[in-house]
Amino acid sequence: MTASLRHRLYTETRPDHDRVDALFAVMSLQNPEGLRPFFRAHYMAFSAMALMQREADDASRAAVFSDLSDRLGADLEILGSPLPAPLSVRSVVPLASDYVLLGSRLGTNVLRKQWAKSTDDTARAAANYFSASFDPQAWRDLCEVLDQHPATGAQADEIVDDTKKLFQLFETAALSQQATQTENLSYGTH
Repeated sequence: MTASLRHRLYTETRPDHDRVDALFAVMSLQNPEGLRPFFRAHYMAFSAMALMQREADDASRAAVFSDLSDRLGADLEILGSPLPAPLSVRSVVPLASDYVLLGSRLGTNVLRKQWAKSTDDTARAAANYFSASFDPQAWRDLCEVLDQHPATGAQADEIVDDTKKLFQLFETAALSQQATQTENLSYGTH
């Protein structure tokens, strides 16, 4: 039996998380050519999540996703990139949304260090997303909740399934940007 929902989420979504990480890992964060698809994919996913939260009347979560989307939009404007259309996602349970959001913010703290090494002025000017504040205590609090939550049962299954759906959302967004990037390279545009 799995020790906690946190452990189950980590274990059962690890392949999904690894696929998403691998797709974003090929996007350089030190130049506009790599930042554009990275920011566009995140904009597509976070905008979808903001809309989903607004439709669920979850104003506080919607505000967080909207803030990230706005920051990404501002960075895309600096990079001279049009805003992509948000993807579509059906409603998910709040713990799944929190797990993906807070995990993403932890990952962004790591990626910020890579971006900060850029010597490209345009890449460095696109600082809105990477300067978004994040309190790591929020992740620790979520971990505590997940450690106390039963790892089995219908509610736990729904949380795991919804978390996987959100990873799929980011995977779809990243794949769409890789395809767009490949097409643009073929036509010499960005």
